[in-house]
Amino acid sequence: MSKLIESIKIKAKLLQKLKLKKDPHFKLKNAYQKHFFVCDEHYIRFLGYELSNPEILATGRNWAHPLNASSLETIKNRIRLKNKRT
Repeated sequence: MSKLIESIKIKAKLLQKLKLKKDPHFKLKNAYQKHFFVCDEHYIRFLGYELSNPEILATGRNWAHPLNASSLETIKNRIRLKNKRT
């Protein structure tokens, strides 16, 4: 897992350098950030879930294409409720 996090950090630094250089192709390279984001176990815990939670396991790693859509809807509903309370 730490190799994955390190890889993500390196990619983020490279993208930041491209942005600073005002690369004309930067918008194309950076467009993916409007469509998804990468998170680790800390964010999942912040949402109120443990990694061993059955809903998290049933949903899978790719929430854009979940393994179980109803589990993802349950997670989204819980997140919405949490946001309303704060």
